[in-house]
Amino acid sequence: MEKKDTETLTDALIKAQEEFTSVTKNRVNPFYNSKYADLESIWNMCRPILNKHGFAVSQTTEIKDNNFVLVTALMHTSGHSISGTYLLSPSKPNDPQALAAAVTYARRNALGALLCIVTDEDSDCQQGQQGQQGQQVQQVQHTQPVQQVSVGQESN
Repeated sequence: MEKKDTETLTDALIKAQEEFTSVTKNRVNPFYNSKYADLESIWNMCRPILNKHGFAVSQTTEIKDNNFVLVTALMHTSGHSISGTYLLSPSKPNDPQALAAAVTYARRNALGALLCIVTDEDSDCQQGQQGQQGQQVQQVQHTQPVQQVSVGQESN
């Protein structure tokens, strides 16, 4: 990929990110007594801005090394893209509803990570580690952070 091509994608992403606003945490996780911004809120904030600057987002599931993964791709009209892979770990193996919950969780977090979207406060980790009476609790993770990020030109 030529430097000019990546500058086109990068310049467009910079312009889009300049227009992003903080997303309000509009949902409550009763297990951790914490708030989070749902996927719809994040998507509604960023989609029109991304489209305005020539971007589209795709989130698909795949099986890699016998594991379900979510692949989030940010594609630009220049033909270049940035993508990340997020390992899915459903809370109950072989349970379609648990997998669907893990996919939704991963979609929200992967999109936010890929685009550097900010929510109105960032205390999930601290609140998640404390029980309701201040006791330490083990955090259950349905997914793992982005494992791989690649920048490349789309193949036709």
